[in-house]
Amino acid sequence: DAEPRPAEQGAAEAPPRQAADDSVAQGQGGSANRADAQARGASGGAPGVRRDYAARIAAWLSQHKRYPRRARSRGIEGVGRLAFEIDPQGRVLAYRLVESTGSKLLDKEILALIERAQPLPAIPPELGLDRMAITIPIRFDLR
Repeated sequence: DAEPRPAEQGAAEAPPRQAADDSVAQGQGGSANRADAQARGASGGAPGVRRDYAARIAAWLSQHKRYPRRARSRGIEGVGRLAFEIDPQGRVLAYRLVESTGSKLLDKEILALIERAQPLPAIPPELGLDRMAITIPIRFDLR
């Protein structure tokens, strides 16, 4: 299942690759809060809204996730981390895999998942953001 885990603001990661080619971290055009505070809902103008939105994104991605048949039959499990940016309407602007599951089959599904799940739920207007960066773990387990 997908569980939102905020990326650290200012983390030294390469920018997401364009979608044409992988909870809630920071928004641009609104206030950019520390990710750990966002996860706890302890700061910002609408912490409950951020928390609820992160849960909606996780549920949305979980609904669109498919366990690759070959990976399932081979007992392959793993957790990968997907980073992406969205616009206010939930369109994915860029994405990349920031941590591999250890399986090419599962990694490929994570990238297919973000394409398939578009558009994602729109950014709540009360957050006042014109884009949002999100990093989320995508979990594949056979339990």
